[in-house]
Amino acid sequence: MKKLLSIVVPIYGDGTLVPVFYKAVLEANIQCALEFIFVCDGGGLDEEAFMKAFAERQSNVRGVILSRNFGQHIALSAGYKEAKGDFVCMMNVDLQDPPSEINKLTPADVYFGRDKEILRKREFTKQKTIKMRRKLYEEQKLKL
Repeated sequence: MKKLLSIVVPIYGDGTLVPVFYKAVLEANIQCALEFIFVCDGGGLDEEAFMKAFAERQSNVRGVILSRNFGQHIALSAGYKEAKGDFVCMMNVDLQDPPSEINKLTPADVYFGRDKEILRKREFTKQKTIKMRRKLYEEQKLKL
């Protein structure tokens, strides 16, 4: 069974490039099943309507529409939350990076995520640091 790759694509003002992008990615013969998540970052009503219509015609396309322009980072975060794939990558709709490069990344060489153990250690370290700062502060206060 093929792994699922979710491709998150933020869009602002260039929604008409979506079909060109979609076709280019399909023609790249990526070695995974594909899921496209296009995030419309408040580009206007025309762009939203276009995205909805395009997503309805393609079974592997989903659209996320933000209420206003929040910026690329928030748009990507919204797309990542919607992703159902085994792998997730982001691409710009203007094809500044060739889709054929995706095959070089799958299976993923670089992982981005949060390991619960790392988060626990980070929280422990943070609490220790806070206690040390308080102790130093109290000692300095007593000397004055």
